[in-house]
Amino acid sequence: MFYRLTKLQGYPIDATDGTIGCVEDVYFDAEGWGVRYFVVRSANWLRKREVLISPRAIRPGAWSDEAILTKLTREQIEKSPPVANGHPVSRYYEMAHGAHYRDDHYRNDPPSRVGGSFGMLLGTAQLRPGNEVSQLEAIAEREIEAAERSHLRSGAEVIAYDIEATDGTIGIVEDFLIDDEDWRVSYLLVDKRPWVGSGHVLIPVEALDRIDWGEGRVRLTMTRDEVARSAGYP
Repeated sequence: MFYRLTKLQGYPIDATDGTIGCVEDVYFDAEGWGVRYFVVRSANWLRKREVLISPRAIRPGAWSDEAILTKLTREQIEKSPPVANGHPVSRYYEMAHGAHYRDDHYRNDPPSRVGGSFGMLLGTAQLRPGNEVSQLEAIAEREIEAAERSHLRSGAEVIAYDIEATDGTIGIVEDFLIDDEDWRVSYLLVDKRPWVGSGHVLIPVEALDRIDWGEGRVRLTMTRDEVARSAGYP
């Protein structure tokens, strides 16, 4: 079944022993379009703290008109790693989150500060004569920052991005359609009324070339005519 992101926003989500809060957003993997987390604003019991809930924690078939039901307890959520509001979710945070819930999202560990790719990098670095220690520290700091960069993106951020076909702008992103079979963003719902007549169309994520985050623009591999003839949405 497909769920629209904008319909999920504000939807209650519950633990096994009480309310957690309401869905505010989703974080998705910008490379594979898998939904990694529900961003949940907790209720007063947790001082309205922001928490991340993996779709793997959702009980199968546990959607209702009243709430989304999870397999987690409120104690588990309360003790989960805190989220730094307004900051990207790093790989290190995801590892801590996965360890807390015993849910590993990554097959490969990120570089270690004392070994792995850092050790290889520092062992082969080309250093200028003099002040080698400072140079090594600068290299290590850059590598840590690179490892900390997140490839997770906010779904709400992409809403209202321009849709750019190969031959010009064709519409704006109005919503995401998320498949609860594999928790993946399958389609973008595009409003093309400002550019090509009336109505909405569904664009599969496979038709995306890239997203220019700085410009707020989704670039497609399709022409404007191909977009206009895509499957409509009621």
